[in-house]
Amino acid sequence: MGDQKISLFLDYDGVLHPVDSPIFFTREEHLARVLVDFPSVEIVISSAWRKTHTLKAMRNFFLTDLRARVVAVTPVFQVGDADTTAVPGARYHEILRFLVASGDPGRPWVALDEEEDWFPPGCAQLVLCDPKFGFGPGAEKLLRAALTARL
Repeated sequence: MGDQKISLFLDYDGVLHPVDSPIFFTREEHLARVLVDFPSVEIVISSAWRKTHTLKAMRNFFLTDLRARVVAVTPVFQVGDADTTAVPGARYHEILRFLVASGDPGRPWVALDEEEDWFPPGCAQLVLCDPKFGFGPGAEKLLRAALTARL
């Protein structure tokens, strides 16, 4: 597929594994099978894990070839001392800040997340995952369609 780089903003909890699962990254191989068809996709970690882990550590959590595609993390949205996850659209604003800081604010992107409230209503770039399951067949179809549309 095309040479146009696409950023995939990736959450961990509720995407790569079910929320509250004691076993992490159980859905990674499913995501890797999709992204093999989209070599121009670069992964940017938007997960809250970026607040407590380095980029290197988060890259090393991956067991598949996805590890080499992890290029960065989003900035943490700050609103005073408030819990930023309670701010509507917070993750979306972190993504926009990342794109501006990268020097490519118009770059095509998709977000894989389980929290609809962290994005504006009807956000076309959001592929929503079932938090009890993580990245599953429904999200896979939506992700493939979203990536194809941005090539």
